[in-house]
Parts: sequence; C-alpha cells; structure tokens
Amino acid sequence: TRASADRWAAAVDDTAGQVLLSGGEPILAMYSASNGGRSVPGGKPYLRAVNDPDDARSGVGRWRQTVPLSALAPVLNVPPSLTLIGVSRRGASVVFAVRDANGVATEHRAGAEDFRARANGSLGAPPGRSIAIPSAGYSLETAGNNAVIEGRGLGHGIGMSQWGAKAKAQRGASAADILAAYYGGIRPSTMPPEQLPATIRVAVAYGRGVVTVRPERYFRVVGGSGAELGGIEVGRWRVERAPEGVRVAPPEGRAEPLAIRTAILEPAERVTEPPVVHYDLTAPAVVTVRYVTPTGRPGTVPAQVVDAGGASHPLPSPGSGGDYRVVIEADGGPGRFVAVPLELQVEGPSRITSATFGGSGPVGVGRTGVVGLALLLVTGMALAAHHVVGRRP
Repeated sequence: TRASADRWAAAVDDTAGQVLLSGGEPILAMYSASNGGRSVPGGKPYLRAVNDPDDARSGVGRWRQTVPLSALAPVLNVPPSLTLIGVSRRGASVVFAVRDANGVATEHRAGAEDFRARANGSLGAPPGRSIAIPSAGYSLETAGNNAVIEGRGLGHGIGMSQWGAKAKAQRGASAADILAAYYGGIRPSTMPPEQLPATIRVAVAYGRGVVTVRPERYFRVVGGSGAELGGIEVGRWRVERAPEGVRVAPPEGRAEPLAIRTAILEPAERVTEPPVVHYDLTAPAVVTVRYVTPTGRPGTVPAQVVDAGGASHPLPSPGSGGDYRVVIEADGGPGRFVAVPLELQVEGPSRITSATFGGSGPVGVGRTGVVGLALLLVTGMALAAHHVVGRRP
C-alpha cells in the first residue's frame, strides 16, 4: 500500500520461479546492509570475500565510537563491587579486566557477538547510525578510562551488500550481474514450479544471539511445528538464544486481556438508511460483526483484522420498526476473545429519531420520538461478566 509498491510487485512477478543454485540446491543467499568495501567470507564456495568499492555509497564504510568503560560494565555483567579497567577484542572473544576493592585485577572473556548484541541493546547510537556497533567486524581497545570501538559496514558483511547492490544498479548493472558479483558468479536459473524446492528457509539477523523484532503492524508467533504461540501481536519482541532453544519475550502489557472499551450502535434518520456500529479495541484483533435486522434478516460483516483504537462499520438498513440486534466479536488469539451485544429499538414504519452521544455520559434523545439504545462500555473491570466475555474452547 506504500508509494512505489507497484515496483515491488513487478519485481516479484518478473523473478517468479527464479532461483540461485549451487550443486542443484538453493544457495544460502546471505546479505547485509553494508560490507565496508569488502565482503566477509561465509564458509561456502560462493560466499567468498570480494572487493566492493560500490559499497562506499553506504556512509558507514568506516565508523568509530568512544564509550566510557563505566558504560560497558553493565554490558559485560560486571557487578557494582568491581571496576572495569580494560577491554579488547581477540578473535571471537572480548577480553576484559576488572579490579576489586582490594586492588586485585582479574581477566575474563565474553563472546564478541554476544557483547555486540548486548551493547546494541544498552548503548545509545551516535549521530548518523541506528545502533552502537553496526557490524560484526569491529575492533575494541582501551584508551584511558574509555573504550574505542572501530569497524566497517553495517551487518555481518557476508554475501551481497544492499548499498553496494544499489550503487551497481545505478551504474546500469543488471540484477543477474549484481547477484553474480556477490555469489561467486552464480546467476539466476528458472525452474518450473514442480521442480522448485518444497522449503526455502529464511533467516533474520543471522549469527546474532539476541534480536529485537518490531514489525510495522501486526504479526503472529508460531512454533517450529506450526502451532500458534500467540494471537495477533504488536510491539517490540525480544528473541534470544537459550540452552533449551530460543526464548521469546513479549513486550510489557501484552498479557493484558483484550477488551472493547466502548461500543455504540448509532441510529440512522430513516429505516431505509444504514445504522453504524462504532467500537474501540484495546489491541489488534480479528473482528466479526453479526446482526439481525428488525425484519428478521441475519447477516455478518466479514471478519477482518482491526488495529487497536476506534473503528466503525455500516450495517444494512432496518427495513421496518422493531429490534435491531448486533454482536461484536473480537478475537485476538488463543484465550483472548470478547463479544459485546448491542440492541437498537426502531420506532415507526419510516423514521428513526436521531440520538446524540456524549462519550461515556448519558445518551441524549431527540424530541420527535423515542429511541431505545443499548450502550455498553466494556473495560478491563467488566471482563469478568460471563455474558459479555467468553473464552473459546
């Protein structure tokens, strides 16, 4: 739905059925934002180090940051009773020295990638960068009471550079040429659907121990077996390696029950015009609105994902006087379901008297007739009412 989205759709259509193959199998097509001018070997014949002067367009080809040692102490889990006195990078480890209250110094080690993940979650980023340590290829040394962190690129630097690929395209290189430059000369092959691999795995933040995920809208969390672990989710989620596999930590407040804070059935002027149902969700949910008009005609507003906040749906016209019954059903996932019934009494064969609403205050009724309106305000306190809220089996 964004501007220029048609270009994305065209790219998908134009590359349908195309794959990069090595030995008849899809390659591990790793990529990062920037490689700093030279890609990093990735342990595969087609993931070798190549010079990439086009990556200079990235603006993060080289970077440097000075951080007080005291700011790194909590990153390295140094307790307050000890003082961090030095840090350095040695291969896959960060070596750091601490001194106790008696002046005795000891040396310890931490994983270089785990240190980077923890630092990016704790340290502020300098101007022009989104995170403190943007790539795995960094150096670390002590300078007085500070630590100097230097590096190049953004990401792991293996395979394709997104900035480098962009610069190559702007120079006129084709998509096939760009891929071949980064993946050992391999160019796309077109395969019929029946020959394509049944599964192609996609990895995010490859090689990192901790990742914070924050999609723009909503998503679902599923386990390796495909079983849903949550409902329609939003917010910042922390994913980290754990001895038993992967630990996923939801954002604060995620355990709060789903609720419809306000639900109103707004009448129309005449029975030939549609009323409108308004409601306010505390979290995204799949919403279905079921209704029965005064003529006895049942119907459903098709289920759709609705964001947190206010929403409205027009309903069919009443057709005649009588009771107009509506139920709003919101399903936010396993164990998070709420249903709110509403009822509007339509008076007279042709006209419905207008009504005004003052939020959660009293309902005002027009002078030309009488309107009966059920207005339910559902809050977290009201969730215990079993006739309003149920839990699906």
